[in-house]
Amino acid sequence: MNGYSFSRECVPYLMGVMTMDSMVYPTGGSTRFIYEPHSSDIAFGGGFRIKTIRQYASSVLASSLDYSYQAGTYMGLLAYYRVSYALSPCDGVSPYNNQKFNLTSSGIQNDHDFLVAYSQVQITQRNAIGESNGYVLKLFNVPNPRYTTGGYGFNILGPHWPVFDPEGGTGYGITQRLYAAWSGFPPTPPMNLDGKLNEEKFYDKTGNLLKSVNHYYHREGYSENYYSIKVADNRIGGPGAPNGACDGDGNEGDETGGRRYTIFLSPGKSFFIQEDSVVERIYQGSNYLTNKKSFKYNSHFQLEYEISDNSDGTQSISYTKTSVEMEPPHYPITPTGDATLINGLKNSHIWDFPIEQTRIMKTQAGDSLVVQSKINIYLGALPIKTYQLETATPLILSSQFTPVRYDYSNYPNSPSGSNYTLKMDTKYKLSGSVDYTPKFYINGYHNRKGSSAYIWDEYYGDMLAQVENADSIDIAFTSFESAAKGRWTLSSGGISTDYTSPTGKKCYSLTSGNISITGLSTSKTYYVSYWSKNGAQAVNSTSSTAGETIYGWTYYEHQITNPGSGTITISGSGTIDELRLYPKGALMTTYSYEPLVGLVSQCDASSRVNYFEYDAIGRLIRVRDQNKFIVKQYEYKFGDIFNFPYGNVNRSQTFTKNDCATGYAGSSFTYYVPANKYGSFISVADANRMADAEIAAYDGQTKVNASGTCEPYYSFAVCCGNSSSANTFTLTGTGSVNFSFNLYASSGSLHGKVATLTGPLFLPASSKLVTVGSYQITFNSNGDININGPSYTGTLLLSGTYSLN
Repeated sequence: MNGYSFSRECVPYLMGVMTMDSMVYPTGGSTRFIYEPHSSDIAFGGGFRIKTIRQYASSVLASSLDYSYQAGTYMGLLAYYRVSYALSPCDGVSPYNNQKFNLTSSGIQNDHDFLVAYSQVQITQRNAIGESNGYVLKLFNVPNPRYTTGGYGFNILGPHWPVFDPEGGTGYGITQRLYAAWSGFPPTPPMNLDGKLNEEKFYDKTGNLLKSVNHYYHREGYSENYYSIKVADNRIGGPGAPNGACDGDGNEGDETGGRRYTIFLSPGKSFFIQEDSVVERIYQGSNYLTNKKSFKYNSHFQLEYEISDNSDGTQSISYTKTSVEMEPPHYPITPTGDATLINGLKNSHIWDFPIEQTRIMKTQAGDSLVVQSKINIYLGALPIKTYQLETATPLILSSQFTPVRYDYSNYPNSPSGSNYTLKMDTKYKLSGSVDYTPKFYINGYHNRKGSSAYIWDEYYGDMLAQVENADSIDIAFTSFESAAKGRWTLSSGGISTDYTSPTGKKCYSLTSGNISITGLSTSKTYYVSYWSKNGAQAVNSTSSTAGETIYGWTYYEHQITNPGSGTITISGSGTIDELRLYPKGALMTTYSYEPLVGLVSQCDASSRVNYFEYDAIGRLIRVRDQNKFIVKQYEYKFGDIFNFPYGNVNRSQTFTKNDCATGYAGSSFTYYVPANKYGSFISVADANRMADAEIAAYDGQTKVNASGTCEPYYSFAVCCGNSSSANTFTLTGTGSVNFSFNLYASSGSLHGKVATLTGPLFLPASSKLVTVGSYQITFNSNGDININGPSYTGTLLLSGTYSLN
């Protein structure tokens, strides 16, 4: 380089910095990638290529793929310097001192999509001990890119000068200079098939050819009427000379009048490379079976026909008519119906959607029979309808089948009406349609088997409910977890947090307002279901059916037949969750989510709930049933890295009803938080704090006072050498007490006090005498119980009734 010496060879170990070299899987396996620099006839480097991919089971090698490459061809040219000229600041004056060498910071000049190309790549599969299981040869089209007339290298072009000269000169206009006819430089190579896969050959481990696949292509729409332009600083001279100065002496570093910028021009290329056919040969020795697939494209370079030659001499043909081929009538008439939707695709510049897709069988006799066809209709970019061809026997393409087209009165001549429609074969039948919400979520899907409907949380993009055998206008659902109301009308002020809610963490208090829905059918039967903490609520004055009770919540279901004015209203003073509406015969499955976590509960068509729990990085670790029993547990390799280091221990608190009248005891309820439900990076105490916060938020005392029961209580204390194994005292509701108690003694007489009864509800107003067999039992108002009777040994069972008054 005229006395300069520079090395720009790549350093492999530095090239590998920050390159992924392995992947480790949760199963314990791993994949390792081994690279090597590209190597070509001109340069070493230009990026990495795969050398080996190794698969490991734990730390044991299981298999590998080795890649070997034929000598590479560099698809560009190294240009460490450019030749430019020191020009006089005045036009018309020949360059002085002629050539100047300008270093370039970008030594690679390349118009290809790839820098180094290989005409052959071999991929060898090996087992755990390195034995070959066979290999594949891939052969690519790689021409020599360095051929042009006039001796110019690929993309190395001479200078052009801009029309504006900072020193005030004038000359050729920049448009003229960039026009190819003025440039005098040949176009870069057309790159017809550069890099295309020509052939694949599959061999077994002994080198026998098993299969070959050949690919054939052609070029369409080639043009060189595009140009890439690069402007480079000459680094010689500059804009510093005064206007009109023509004093350039050509000495480097002193050329203040020299032009500063050089424009490099490279003709660009535009074309389509389309695959004509694929020929596959499957070998058995020297014999082989041939399969051929051919392709034909429309005038817009879209695949129109895909043709497979069958071994019996027939052909299977797939034909696709795209939206760009649906050319509307060139008359001032308006589309209607499905024609409006298809025409809207072109207006929205959607050119490649398949409209009609037809399967054709060409027989040995040359007949073309339509065996299957469908038409797709879109709403913007969304599919909205599908029509399927229904025929008992194949149709003759030329006479029995009408391809889809636009139609109008007096077709194909000038229209006599003002509208045009979409005309399709009469054997097409609507097979499916889709409804969308205003935000384009799927609202409902309809086909011949029935309808499916969906409810979405459009704030977060989560599916809240999916319902089989229902239309979207007949369903509603909310678990009150977000602002999505699921087609119900309700007051947002009634939503509160309750960690015991059957699904999610939110519920609704009907004291804040009724919940309703309108627009329902007045001739259908609907079901409304919910979980309640306070008994059944009012639903259009219907009775309810109760189901299971879990954690203080009871499931209720109402049947509403022919709702008046198409309205259903839920009212009352209780707290509810998981509010559903669906028509009779439908099956609803519902979901609740926690933001930034994911699905936390699923309630199936039978209203059985499953709960989902996740680790610190959002991986599913546990599935529980509605009784909080674990039904599935997931563990991950290196799970301790991603789990919280601290989890709560089992936490619980028992709440007892404390507002019962004198003589009654309140029922109790224990609220549990299972171990490791909450995690912490700080301590177990911190995790316990979160679990205790859940218990506190439950407000168990208020809830058990509201929903608990009161039962009369007593105590029975034996004395005087007797013992008791069992006893009962119960109120009959008629002002008397049924009693039963066992006495036990090893020996002795039975005269006098045997026990004391406490509990004001069971004490008589005055002493009561009851005779049971040979024994006289006296119940005194102070609670003492006396017995007079024969001596006994062992167990003595006494039962009867006494009056309280």
